[in-house]
Amino acid sequence: MEKIDANIVQQRKIPLLFSLERSDDLQDYLPWCEAYEFEQEAELAFQSEVRLVLDGRGLGIALPGQKSYFYASSIDIQARIKAGKRGELARACFGNKDSTLVLDAFAGFGVDGLTLAGLGADVTLVERNLLVWLMLRSVAWGHPRVAIHFADSIGLLQSGDAWDVVYLDPMFLPTKKSALPKRDLQILREISDVAPSSKKYLEQLIEIAKDSATDRVVLKRRKNDPEAAKPNFSICSKTICFDVFRC
Repeated sequence: MEKIDANIVQQRKIPLLFSLERSDDLQDYLPWCEAYEFEQEAELAFQSEVRLVLDGRGLGIALPGQKSYFYASSIDIQARIKAGKRGELARACFGNKDSTLVLDAFAGFGVDGLTLAGLGADVTLVERNLLVWLMLRSVAWGHPRVAIHFADSIGLLQSGDAWDVVYLDPMFLPTKKSALPKRDLQILREISDVAPSSKKYLEQLIEIAKDSATDRVVLKRRKNDPEAAKPNFSICSKTICFDVFRC
């Protein structure tokens, strides 16, 4: 299932380079993209702006000046699913219910949300950045347990709908460490139009999310970052914590 909030549809179309083998699939992207046949001249013409690429590997994205493309399908979600419900994410999000409804309010490329869906949850993925949403849509479309929304998560949280779990993974504040995050996170940071989350913003977000969650709100943060609010409990790996707020 797919829902689109008309209030945030961007007017300026995104350049999309396509290979001839994928020309039959263009119709799915034309409402948001300006299509160009994948030729060397066309590729060079867009080196100064973010562009999408549709080829044999799927839908890819490249930042200005880069000739190597990132494909969301290259993230090995299946390996995460094989770990089962022993992982920190699953332990934080799954309660005692046989079926769990999850709202992934900041879905990004869908890694966490699709992992939860693969473990049996019915997941609503929400993304408000058009570039990111198109990539998310390319990997999540047709999943039997997934609904994809192109919308602002705050508006959806205030819509009156309810989920068992509201999962929050907003953009982390940058650190001074020299080590770079994984490439998918680098791409998200480069193209995001949302400011990193301050403590005050997270406090407000948790309270808004509690109104839509019947069981819990789960906030993902770096382990060394301070808590935005006092959780009921936290489940942590070496680098990441999931703070759980019971409702």
